[in-house]
Amino acid sequence: MDRDFDMEKAIDKMRSIREKRELEMLNAELEKADSNPDTEKRTSNNKVLNVKYLGVVEIDGKEKGIYLVLEQKENEDGTLAEIERYYTEDEECIGGNNNSDQYEYLILNEKYANEKELAKKLQDLDKEGILDLNSLEQERLEEIARALGVDVEEIESIDEIDVNIKEKGQKSTNKDSKENEDERVEISEEGVKGLDIKEETEANTYLKGETLDKKLGLAEKGITGVKKIARVSTSNLKNVTGEKTTNNEDSFVAIKSDNTAVVLGEDILKKDTRRGNNPRGESLTINNDGNVSREAITSSYLIVNGNGQEYLQCGYDESSGKEIKYTLRSNTTGEDVATELETQRTYDDDSYVRGFLNDRNEGIYEPDKIMERDKEHGECDEKDVTVIDNDKDNDSHEHFEVNEEYIRVKAKDIIDGNEDIKEVFTEREVENLLKRRIEEQKEQKTVEEIIENTKQELEQETQHFRSRGF
Repeated sequence: MDRDFDMEKAIDKMRSIREKRELEMLNAELEKADSNPDTEKRTSNNKVLNVKYLGVVEIDGKEKGIYLVLEQKENEDGTLAEIERYYTEDEECIGGNNNSDQYEYLILNEKYANEKELAKKLQDLDKEGILDLNSLEQERLEEIARALGVDVEEIESIDEIDVNIKEKGQKSTNKDSKENEDERVEISEEGVKGLDIKEETEANTYLKGETLDKKLGLAEKGITGVKKIARVSTSNLKNVTGEKTTNNEDSFVAIKSDNTAVVLGEDILKKDTRRGNNPRGESLTINNDGNVSREAITSSYLIVNGNGQEYLQCGYDESSGKEIKYTLRSNTTGEDVATELETQRTYDDDSYVRGFLNDRNEGIYEPDKIMERDKEHGECDEKDVTVIDNDKDNDSHEHFEVNEEYIRVKAKDIIDGNEDIKEVFTEREVENLLKRRIEEQKEQKTVEEIIENTKQELEQETQHFRSRGF
């Protein structure tokens, strides 16, 4: 094969590209639905059919692995079209074509529009591919089925293989499988008393303009009368119910007003396969008191009823141990923005945190906008929710890029805003004084404080000049 070929790396890349494209398609459907309130439901016939690794071509003097994504798209008239998209190993889509047209043609994206040689290189690649993701995954399923002594159909629908799957002939205990969605794992009032509840939050807690129970879609799943959502350890839950519902160390249950409970299965909170069974890494976290920091995540669940980028997560807090977090994930960077939820173990939410959660979701790019504002404040010790939320009028403080242009503008503002200073000092003199004061005091004071103090200093100097008859 080409270069130093790494088959496992290529397979991981195929999966990553598939997931990225599926998210893009989902977001496109959501945006379409948002722009057309009369839309009854999302289109279900738009999907990724397969991903193939085709080989290597040279682009801009560098060899790049090329992947072919095969898609199905539903046209306005209800007919189905097959679309081909070419991606590089950097997950950049460089072109594609529509096989349903009368003449098959390849169109490169704007960046490569004039690269006729590149178009020829892509067309010369064998579309049968070196690796075929569908075939590889089917072979893997067949191997697992043989090892476990079960039919492929029994395991085809799961994302990860449960190490506790029963031998053929034994009754399955997976209450959250597709065919058993309605068979909830219910816990009696006495059983609830045996649960080791780590944290619980009110079901009517607002998450970006929707209550938690509505966000989870509980009523639609037949789960009503819920007052709290609680986090318990999976091992404790198994001891109480006899069921192992997930491979994550944390599980969630809905506690009803009659003090019974229902385990929230994978049709409500689905294991976050992008992070794995024991996710590592950190999320940008808005804490209960309003402070913003980066904190570790230990388990993560996709909110199935959400918009495709909403999660319930568990992670460590700097003071209170584990906490429940509501999380938005960027579809462009894969980074998370988490908000600590109020529970019986935390103080009441800061008013600005409540405001942030009460605000309606600003769309699929909200987490990107939040992280952009976060980067503006860098390692600032005073970073809080007000400086990264959508309300620019409530910011507790601001940061400025102190450069020549910034100082020039501030010097002009001082001169133009005070006729007495303007009569005594030139704009250049004010600029030089501002530079000196910022350099001398930047470690002790904010730039805003230094500018204000310098303005007062100039006013005093002006009065001093006038008192001496100048």
